[in-house]
Amino acid sequence: IDLALLLARNSSCKAGSMGCAIADKSGMIIAGHVNGPLWEPNAKRPASDLHAEVNAIGRCARLGRTTEGSSVYVTMPPCKRCFMVLVAAGVRRIVTRKEFMAQDSKDLQLAARRLNIDLMVVSDTPARRERLDKLFQMRKRKHDEDADPPESELL
Repeated sequence: IDLALLLARNSSCKAGSMGCAIADKSGMIIAGHVNGPLWEPNAKRPASDLHAEVNAIGRCARLGRTTEGSSVYVTMPPCKRCFMVLVAAGVRRIVTRKEFMAQDSKDLQLAARRLNIDLMVVSDTPARRERLDKLFQMRKRKHDEDADPPESELL
């Protein structure tokens, strides 16, 4: 779930930053993605037209990676449409950090039980947040170090 949370920090969508990571049966990460725009990709704060789950499943499809029996880690519970995409892709476990929304919970839980899909919630804690902030800062520093040196340093 931590990887999904780190990925979410790369989203620029105005409706919120969502991330999704997919692990195959063996636990190896095979894809990760964020929510993104479709209709207005150049907007400063674009809409979240393509949900993170759909983008991650699409990435697996483009790369020829099977999602049968996989686990999906997503920052927020999937909406009904994303849940349907995950079911169609053969996902067997969905892990999120928030409880499912009341209006969707009953339907999704009934379908998940019938289809033998595990739904799990991993609670957010201050310690996890602190660790993620540190990881993100390390990544940001590394990225900044790898960037081209300022023009003044080239002389």
